[in-house]
Amino acid sequence: MKKTNIILLCFITIIIVCNFSLVSCEYKAPEPAYIKDTILPAITTTGTNTFGCKLNGSYWLAVPNKSFQANYSNGAISLRFDKSGDNKRGILIITSLSNTIFNIGQYNFQHAIKGNYTENGIYRTSDTTSFGNLNILRLDTVNRIISGTFEFSPENTSINPTKVFITEGRVDLKY
Repeated sequence: MKKTNIILLCFITIIIVCNFSLVSCEYKAPEPAYIKDTILPAITTTGTNTFGCKLNGSYWLAVPNKSFQANYSNGAISLRFDKSGDNKRGILIITSLSNTIFNIGQYNFQHAIKGNYTENGIYRTSDTTSFGNLNILRLDTVNRIISGTFEFSPENTSINPTKVFITEGRVDLKY
């Protein structure tokens, strides 16, 4: 009889230990790689609040713990991404004049659409020397979503003219 009690006590002890170890173990999903500025987020059109591009070939992202905002009104778009407090500082702004963007499609960075990048100086697109385009994939005024891709090359003309190259840009924001 004593042997049965010992076996039962061991069995109960094992169950208790297993239950405590299962309760104390918590699975934590790994962060997506784009949060660590190591890959670009996917091109999406669902209002996932993601942004990313390459700045002179290096990843430059604004993910939910960084600052970004989007606005759309009367055919004018404004997208702002701020990496202050990050080791890759800077502010990237894409804007258009009123009555410019009403549909999905590709828009060139000339005259009505401008791009700025600020970090140790201001880099701006110009009508004559900058290439670039903004490809609107979704412009949903009911659900308030702006999605698309972009690339452009703003320049700093203050002392020594220099350009930065912003490529593989993607944005999917709620405004």
